[in-house]
Amino acid sequence: MFFDALDTIAYSLSPTNPTRDFSLLRSQSPDLLPSKLIHSIIQSALQLPTLLPSGYLPILGNPPTGSGQQGKQQPAASASNTTITLSSDQINCLICHMLLGTLSTPPWPDASWEPSLAQAWFADDGRGDREIKGTYIKVLLTYLGNALRDGRVQQDEEGQEGQAGLGRTGVTYRLVEYPSILRDDALFASLSNETADLRNKSLVPLTVCLLDEEDDDCEHCFGIEMKHSNTSKESIITDMVQLISANKEVGFGPAATQEERLFGAVPCLLPIVLFTPLLSPTQGVLVSGNGTAVYARFKGHLRTAKLDTIYSSPDAQRKGRSFLFLDALEMDGEFHGRDRELDLVKRELRKLITGFGALDINEHSGKGRRMRVVVPPWGCGTFGGDLRVKLLLIWLSASIVSGEQPSFGDQVQKNGDDKEEEDTGALELHLSLRKDMWNRLDPEWRHSIQSISHFRLRVDGNEDDVAQTKWNVRRLWDEVSSGRCLLP
Repeated sequence: MFFDALDTIAYSLSPTNPTRDFSLLRSQSPDLLPSKLIHSIIQSALQLPTLLPSGYLPILGNPPTGSGQQGKQQPAASASNTTITLSSDQINCLICHMLLGTLSTPPWPDASWEPSLAQAWFADDGRGDREIKGTYIKVLLTYLGNALRDGRVQQDEEGQEGQAGLGRTGVTYRLVEYPSILRDDALFASLSNETADLRNKSLVPLTVCLLDEEDDDCEHCFGIEMKHSNTSKESIITDMVQLISANKEVGFGPAATQEERLFGAVPCLLPIVLFTPLLSPTQGVLVSGNGTAVYARFKGHLRTAKLDTIYSSPDAQRKGRSFLFLDALEMDGEFHGRDRELDLVKRELRKLITGFGALDINEHSGKGRRMRVVVPPWGCGTFGGDLRVKLLLIWLSASIVSGEQPSFGDQVQKNGDDKEEEDTGALELHLSLRKDMWNRLDPEWRHSIQSISHFRLRVDGNEDDVAQTKWNVRRLWDEVSSGRCLLP
């Protein structure tokens, strides 16, 4: 009966192309999709007029001309459209509609798909990986089973329609832009100016965590290290941010890229596709709030990807983590064969600065608090897949937007009186990397990078000690712009 209703919905919304394949979702019934959960999904979806009485969602950025969902005209462009805040009930309601397939196509002209989970996840049509799509469905149904338990729909939080605040478990989706102060190549003029203060900035701490395989929730990268001062006994609070190597059309999919795995593991990310047009070269998206939660851990990448753990217990879920979506150049298009051009290197640096500059790093400075950004080898195969360029660009961009970082956040230093003091630098980077990718790099280059004083290499949780020298932003930029690290 339920799946007959889904077929009817598909036909009513698109009579000229009504075919939708729900076979992979059907295979989860009744074990993970019992009648009680189906009832809760329908009840949550029916709350839409109450939870979003205007009948539409704003679009991040400047909305295009045309009609919005449900035939309503989109609101005029305004500053508020750079941020959308949703309560947990609003998120659950929208996800239920995405499962049911009851939302219309986004109004921007470049949208290439409909905001339904059917085509990407539920169809056994040979697209993507059948097994990985099945795991995405399992995580989603586990999430909905917890969120909609006993059919409860709680309405004690305020989101986009109610401007009182974020709510107890809300999520904010923010379109981030390249800082206007750095436009017109002001950044690169400063990097080339021998007297500019920017060139003398210290590097943020960078830890490269070597793994046997990709791991989206590796304890060596995300493990929160609690350290206490000898005097105040105050704990260091570490705010976690996960950088996602995204497509310019941010969203879920049928395969197992890092972006697709994260959409499968973090259901609160799913609604982002409803209000996020294609990203420009100077835009990214930051998802944050106390309502974010990681429901699953995936390991591997593409054909080797597999579900490792579902965090069914709320105590096990990684709550409050932020997610930063940044797209890299697509080198299989007009830029094919031009990976090593400096202008394209600059484009990627601007994109990374866009993201790191949006993290409000300065607000996290000071004793007792820091921010850790966990990054993949971001770049989607750019620069001929040269990890050296990507690593240096990530490190350089974070150092440019951050304040002075004299050492690692959890190191203990001694002052002039020979007393121990904590240095809780505002920002630190953890790069998760497969061991074989690191080992393929030129040994001389590896030794050179390990000698930098703000670099650490972590293998199976253990760190290597190497005699170190001091580098700064100038040294890193000269290394990239000179093309030395671009040589085959």
